[in-house]
Amino acid sequence: MDFIFDPSLVLYLPLYGLDGASFMSRDAYGHLCTVTGALWRPNGRYFDGSDDVINCGDIGHFTQLTLAAWVNADTHVGYDGVICQDPIGDRAVWFVINDGKLRFTGYHDGTASGGEASQTTATMTTRQWYNITGTWEGSGGKVKIYIDTVEVKSGNITNDIHDSSGNYLIGNDEKTVGRFFNGLIGEVWVYRRALTSLEIQHNYLATKWRYK
Repeated sequence: MDFIFDPSLVLYLPLYGLDGASFMSRDAYGHLCTVTGALWRPNGRYFDGSDDVINCGDIGHFTQLTLAAWVNADTHVGYDGVICQDPIGDRAVWFVINDGKLRFTGYHDGTASGGEASQTTATMTTRQWYNITGTWEGSGGKVKIYIDTVEVKSGNITNDIHDSSGNYLIGNDEKTVGRFFNGLIGEVWVYRRALTSLEIQHNYLATKWRYK
């Protein structure tokens, strides 16, 4: 669990240990997170796929990024938001499960037409725990997507992700649209840099005992 001392870790939510209608994130920054629905369970928060969401507020804009979570979906229907930024206007960062496939999207001009995406071809099954990670190396750099530490997709988001303030949402892709995750989310990480594959493996090994 030494990853919590990494100053680039801007959001860490061990949801299995965070009960109540609001709580502080367990990173160095202590973001206030508010819960709508998303009932606590011993292995995470359960999202009903209808209106459950955790709003972590505006945690910042970053020139590199890593988004990661432990997830166990009950259903895969269309787009299911896992970790997404919801700025004024359109989305800026979007890490979702699309019919069982992981998708990382960045919007760099505040409009849907400015979106660039990378999506896996492998499909995750329901009712099974997965550690999912998406990294973005910055303007002109690659997006990489990992499932249980295995790199399953790489692509490019060639422009800067749209520079906008906006809240980070867990379990929904955007408050004005509402594409809700259905199932359990156990832990969430957001870094302001792209983790290496060895660092992703380290976090996986440090936490998998709870889920595997």
